[in-house]
Formats: sequence, C-alpha cells, structure tokens
Amino acid sequence: MSKYCKVIINDVTLRDGLQSFSRVICHNDRINIGKKIISLGIKNLEVGSIVSKKVIPQMINGIKVHNGMKKFKNYNYSMLISNLKGIDISMKNDVKNIAFFTSPSNTFNLKNINKDVKSSFEIINKLKSNITNGAYTKGYLSCIGECPFEGKLKIDNILDSINEFKNINVDEICLSDTLGTLNSSYLKVILDNLNYEDKNKLSIHLHQKKNDNEWKNIVKLCLDN
Repeated sequence: MSKYCKVIINDVTLRDGLQSFSRVICHNDRINIGKKIISLGIKNLEVGSIVSKKVIPQMINGIKVHNGMKKFKNYNYSMLISNLKGIDISMKNDVKNIAFFTSPSNTFNLKNINKDVKSSFEIINKLKSNITNGAYTKGYLSCIGECPFEGKLKIDNILDSINEFKNINVDEICLSDTLGTLNSSYLKVILDNLNYEDKNKLSIHLHQKKNDNEWKNIVKLCLDN
C-alpha cells in the first residue's frame, strides 16, 4: 500500500439504511437526516431510489429528498434507478450521480427484478444510454460474498459481471456484500483476477454482522489494492 491513499466514503443511510426500515419516514425528515450526515464531513450521499411505492414504500418521494438536499452545495447526491421512468425523472431533475444494481446470481435477480443476469445488464445498458446530462454512474454488484438463494457464487460469474459493467462503461463498479458474509480471502481471489485499471473502478459496500470484525481485513485489502 502506498504511504498516502485517498479514501472516499459514500453514505447510504438514506437509501439502503431506510429502505427496509419498519415504517415510512417523510421526505422532510429524511432531508434532516441527510443534513446531520453532511455535518459529519461526509461529502457523498446516496439519498434514495426511484421505485414503485408498492415495492418499497420507504423510498416514496425520493426525488423530493434529492432536490431538498441540493440546497446544501458542494456535495454529491446520488439516486438508485431501476427503470426508464426513473431515468426520465432523474433527467428532469438533473440528478448528477446515478446508481444501477444487479447480481451475478440469476435466482437473486429473478426474485428481485424478475430478470436473469443477462437481461439485467441489457436493461442497465439501456438506462445508461438514456442519460443525457453526463451523470456519474455506479453499478452495484450484489451478493459478492454469498447469495441467499444460491450460496457462494462462482468467481467466474462474478468476474463476468464485472466485465459486463466495464462494457457498459459505468464510472464505478461497487462490489456489494449483501449478506455480510464476505471474507477477505474470497475477495482477494476476485481482485487477483483483475488488472490495475479494473481495480481502480471498484468500490466496496459492506454489511457487518454483529461482533464480526472481518470488515477491517476487507478494508485493508481494498487499500492494499
């Protein structure tokens, strides 16, 4: 690891933290939560997603949260988008940072978005092609450590999905440990199969199990790479 390493933290409280919360928090209260987060010195926040309120009611009025946060200048606010309607809303509101999501697991994708892996990337490619404001794009790759339906995924499947995101030319590929079961040795195998340019596109999204400090080893491995 070099002596100096720039670390960028992207806070996802307002999206991933609240999307499975037991009740719906109004958009004004979510904006106030965001205000508290940036008071800690956090510059990058994922503030919500644009999805059907029937699917994830906790994310209702996500674009209002985004637009409410924009009054706090010099910060980067991103939205998770899954369909063309979301892209259309994002463009009308000039969302400058857009995230997509999929998984190397067919079963996980079918249960979450009713698409297999191949179809999910075709959709993401179409969504990205409809961005008209030059927005920064991130691709989440869920279930890196383990899939709740398929268990451990083959490394080749993960690498293939990383390559798919590269072909779509997203700015960032986020390896997401959906279940909090990723370990550093498994991640090292993935990283050892990538070149320098590939690894420079990567970020990491971790879930922590109680009393498990493996995340520290994962972060160190990321810094080393």
